[in-house]
This record gives sequence, C-alpha cells and structure tokens, in this order.
Amino acid sequence: MEKEEKEEKANVVINIQTAYNVNPAATKVENTFIIGSAKEANRALAEATGGRDGINPDVVRPEIIKYVSRVLPLLHDAPKGYFIKMWNDILDLPAVKDKVYNPGQQVGPIFNRDLIANILHHLRTYKIYKVVYRDNYNGAALAEALEGCKDHAVKNPLRDDPPRDVRDAVDKLIKEKY
Repeated sequence: MEKEEKEEKANVVINIQTAYNVNPAATKVENTFIIGSAKEANRALAEATGGRDGINPDVVRPEIIKYVSRVLPLLHDAPKGYFIKMWNDILDLPAVKDKVYNPGQQVGPIFNRDLIANILHHLRTYKIYKVVYRDNYNGAALAEALEGCKDHAVKNPLRDDPPRDVRDAVDKLIKEKY
C-alpha cells in the first residue's frame, strides 16, 4: 500500500467525440481499458495522445524528466544545478530521440526505460553521483531512487552503457556544454 501512494501516473487528456452513459452531475470521468499486450498499449496510447507512428514526444518528455529527476538526491551539488537542463539536451540529441520514444517490449513505461537507465549508467564516467559503491556508481541506489526497489528490473540496464552512437552523442554534448 505504501508503494501505491508513491506511484505517480501520467495524466492524459483525451478529446472524446462520443460518450455513452454519461452522468451529467459527474465532475470526473475515469475509463479503464483492458489491453492484452505492450504493443496494443503503445498503439492505444499513441492514438490517444496524438502520436502517429509512436508515442507523442510532447506527452512523454515530461514523464522522462520526472523519472530521471528521481536521482537528484544521489548527485553531487554541482550537477544538481544543471542535471535537468542536461537531460533536456540529451533528449534533443538525434541519436537519443530515435530510440527513447519507443518502449519496445517493456511493460509499463511509455518510453524506453532501458535506454534512460543505460545513459544514467554512462553518466557515472563524469563522477556526478555522490552515492557510490564501485566505479563512481551505485546501481542499486539508482534502481531504488528510480523505482522504489533496489531489485527492480531496471537494475539490469543500469549496469550497461548505451549504444555507441548514443554514448558518443552524450559525450560530445557534455564536453561542449557541461
């Protein structure tokens, strides 16, 4: 029950053209959709949020920023000042943009959580984390900050660097701006 209180959900506003059984006195309407697969869920979310071939980046981007901001308490003071701006710049990189809005087979997230975790892992090379275990990094602490559980499935991608093109683009961005 404690985890339910901490869980944050994305707010999606949908323009409904036709509604059935509407209570005129209702102040709030909530719909529950039962979807059988991640592919169906991604397609339904893309349709609901205005995305064409994928999920609408204008809806997903704030969710990514909210997600990565969960690690702010684990950062040294200096990176805290530019971390969110840096992530906005990272999300603008073509190498990242091509991959981050496709969650693939992941169940739950509306973005590529594994890629985000890989980039967080790669950022250890810049010694931004103050909570470290080995190699300027503590994957369990990051998993707990991100998902509330140090043994969450995100812990595995928190052990790997992103693909070479993403890594090179992030490195170039950080060297030029941060």
